[in-house]
Amino acid sequence: MKKNKILLIVLVVGIIVLGIVIFIKSQAVTETKRLGNGENTNHNETSSSSKPSIQNTNQNTELSNTNQSSLAKNQNDESFIFNSDLKALREKYPDGVIYTKLSEAKLSKAQKDDLAKNFDNLNRYGSFSGGKITNEFSNLDKKRAALKEEKPLDFKPINTDGLVPDLKLSGKWYSGAINEGKYNSLYRLYENQDGSTKFEITEMYLNPNNSAIVEVFQESLNHNVNNVPMTIETLRNENGQDIYNVHFNYNNRYYSLSTENMNRTQVENIINQITK
Repeated sequence: MKKNKILLIVLVVGIIVLGIVIFIKSQAVTETKRLGNGENTNHNETSSSSKPSIQNTNQNTELSNTNQSSLAKNQNDESFIFNSDLKALREKYPDGVIYTKLSEAKLSKAQKDDLAKNFDNLNRYGSFSGGKITNEFSNLDKKRAALKEEKPLDFKPINTDGLVPDLKLSGKWYSGAINEGKYNSLYRLYENQDGSTKFEITEMYLNPNNSAIVEVFQESLNHNVNNVPMTIETLRNENGQDIYNVHFNYNNRYYSLSTENMNRTQVENIINQITK
């Protein structure tokens, strides 16, 4: 009898662990990014994860083997349905981008009000922050130190050296979701010799195999190059130098770039080279 109870306890623990593993796995590959919220994704990506409905079931050590099998099957079914829904959504939006209105977003009133304020700042002052420096060119020492690091990516990044031929690659950073040990996002920093002119760009792969989807608010779009809708922000640093932030989606990629001490014509040329 004692052995049977121990066996039942072990089985129940195993089922719980299985449920946790399924939940974590589904979170890792089905994250939906909400873009156009004023965050510079070169450093901080604000996301809203679509979470599967995992039912919390109270269990005791007298749970029968039949109920244990049923619980495991239900958890697998829920994970399968959730992933199937995302796969269907990605097939509907092959570029991995959904353009939506703020009024249609499934957000709380407080979240919508906060975003509406950011969009109003963009229209009034030219940037989500209302002209304040936020995450542009932050943590550069860490990124410079990682310049020679080579980590696997699950995509082939574009050649960014030609975008700013007068600047030199001085930093990089790998981030994002890890798919089979490979990262899906690469940050690169370029600077001139004295560091007075800078260019940083993050390229994130929207992997169709992971059903990656980003949601972009139409209210955040204020520019268009080569029929690619995008957001362009303008502000100045403490030295009065121009800073431009640009965010857009193109060819299964999400791009976020910033320039310092470069003019609008130079920025437009960079965007044109990427989207042509």
